[in-house]
Amino acid sequence: MSDPIGQWSIIVQARDSLGNSGTSTQTTVTITKNDLSIDSLTTYNGKGSPTISFSSGDTLNAFFRIKYDTPVPTYLTTGQYPVGLQDPTGKLVANLTATYDGSLFGFYTSSGYPVSGVNQGGTWTLVIYPNSINDGFGNTGPGITASVPVQIVVVTSPLSDWPFILAGVIAVVGAVATAKRLDMTLEGFQHLEQLMGGPLPRGASIILSGDAGSGKTILAYQLLHDELESGKLCALLSYDAFPEDVQARMNEFGWDIVSPLRKGRLKIIDCYSSLAGHGEGAIKDPSDLTELNIQITAFIGKAKGGPVTVVLDSLTPIFNGVEEKQGVNFIQTVSAKVKKTGGLFIQTASRGAISEDAAAKLRTMADGVIELNVTRSHGKIHRFLSVVKMERRKIGSASMPFEIDRNRGFVFRVSRISLFRNKISSFFSERRVLRNAKPPARRGESPLAKSPTARQSQNATSEKSN
Repeated sequence: MSDPIGQWSIIVQARDSLGNSGTSTQTTVTITKNDLSIDSLTTYNGKGSPTISFSSGDTLNAFFRIKYDTPVPTYLTTGQYPVGLQDPTGKLVANLTATYDGSLFGFYTSSGYPVSGVNQGGTWTLVIYPNSINDGFGNTGPGITASVPVQIVVVTSPLSDWPFILAGVIAVVGAVATAKRLDMTLEGFQHLEQLMGGPLPRGASIILSGDAGSGKTILAYQLLHDELESGKLCALLSYDAFPEDVQARMNEFGWDIVSPLRKGRLKIIDCYSSLAGHGEGAIKDPSDLTELNIQITAFIGKAKGGPVTVVLDSLTPIFNGVEEKQGVNFIQTVSAKVKKTGGLFIQTASRGAISEDAAAKLRTMADGVIELNVTRSHGKIHRFLSVVKMERRKIGSASMPFEIDRNRGFVFRVSRISLFRNKISSFFSERRVLRNAKPPARRGESPLAKSPTARQSQNATSEKSN
């Protein structure tokens, strides 16, 4: 993508060991530009939630991705690009600047447009004008205007009420914020087991689904690290990163995989190098699911009947490269093979990256589904995790806030009151189990007859009667 467009000349020069040499005739080839198109143009409010309705006090932000029109989807990740905002009359009201946000894997207007009571209510339009994007190498786009309509709703209140309303809101918000801050504490990765109703079930397939930048890959890496720590034989099908990048990313969190790689307890099947055009990885053609299936089967065979954990990161390139039915059948086949060993098949999937029909089929086939969400508010990223499905488990329906700590990985923000209540409930549950586990007295036998003292007393009475 970074080569200049235009005519290039190719001349081949050769020389053998006897001193003979020659030069070929010049061949001219033309490198043409790749058109750029806009993908996933969406509007967010100041809380980081996707919406098309805004009111006074909200901030209107734009998010989109820039895609090269190539057979294998490739996205632009550099530069700053303008986004226009038009009022209901078509007048350009603001020019926003979108820059690339690595946590969201797209361009985001972090400053946004503040909506106020003086704005005209009605249908506004967020627009990206034709050929307003240039990657610096001659590739431009979009070919036509990309736009999305948004609704601006202006609500007015009597000015005399504002001081009292504002004072009340500040007081309530301050009290709630203080109470929440004092009540919250950070719990480690083991808290995920409480959300799932226990450890990850063996012989199961798990889908980690969520927004871009929500932490799906990091969660998959942490689960992979835990499986390696417990002595499991593991494989990572990497469709989104080079093997050396996987190792570097896991090292950031202190999850060393060099030793498992050397000992053969971990195998990284490189499906990304060929996809990214950087030579051939373990799979020459990432869309060749037959070859990939053969390699997975051979790896499972090394376990000689023992449990195997397979992590696939991610499903998106597979469903972009093959037909939906073929992709679903492949996932179903791999899942059956891994589950038969009593192992785990963990897959990551970006929300909206594959068709809703395929996503629904995969969720139905999976034994567990964990969803991750990300929102932005006042320049901060807020992440949430919820366990939507876990076979044979009683799970909670709460969406749990979490952070990604460089030393601990996933840490959850948990209410101290809830933790205390759970500990009390667990204590009484254990007491109840122990009480019910005591063997009952045999029919017709007095409880005293079980003690040595009672038996001695009974023998003494018998001797006296004799």
